[in-house]
Amino acid sequence: MKASPEADSLYLDRIVELIQLIRESLAGVNEGQFLQDRMAGDATALRLGAIGEASRRLSEDLRTRHPEVEWRKMYGLRNIVAHHYHQLNYRMLWQIATGALDRLEVACRDELSRLDQ
Repeated sequence: MKASPEADSLYLDRIVELIQLIRESLAGVNEGQFLQDRMAGDATALRLGAIGEASRRLSEDLRTRHPEVEWRKMYGLRNIVAHHYHQLNYRMLWQIATGALDRLEVACRDELSRLDQ
């Protein structure tokens, strides 16, 4: 089933919201604190998993327009969070949450602007 522009817009909004929640929850937190705080790690994992799920539901056309975003890896992380939780690497979650989300947010905001035209 092909995603509609309306569906893309809903998923993009959700992804941006989740990115903001991750950033808010990690504001003022350094890597060492994050690694010691299991609740912060678990919340971040859950939100990254939800981002992976939402990204999988975006249209193929949209994802193709943004090769700079590692869509497959996001969904792969979602699968780890959902099915192999014991394999989570919290240092990797920190790196994703504090760096890799920037490209995704830019792509999502670009697409939301494009859909609003």
